[in-house]
Amino acid sequence: ITLVASGSSELEYVLLKQVDSLVDLCPGAFDDEYRQFYIRFNEPTHVKYLKTQILPLLANPDTAPDIVAELGEIVNVNNMQLSRLAIRSMAKIACRNTGGPGCAES
Repeated sequence: ITLVASGSSELEYVLLKQVDSLVDLCPGAFDDEYRQFYIRFNEPTHVKYLKTQILPLLANPDTAPDIVAELGEIVNVNNMQLSRLAIRSMAKIACRNTGGPGCAES
């Protein structure tokens, strides 16, 4: 996880793809590190897209309100495709019912 935050964008993308695969194989493995997958303004677009796709996979009843709030911030970005992806990610959290009771208020 520390390499994702400190590496080059190419390395970050490769590591995020690995995390995306690992989240499917080991659910809950990265639940405590969900804030590391928040989007930074200076990241390349392809990294932002991948992080937006990973965030709903990390949602559980404890982390979902924070993740939904972060995705809500992404909706207001000027990039229309990223905004749509953020809305789809919020819908994934709602459809999987992983958000718990605090998710609806967020």
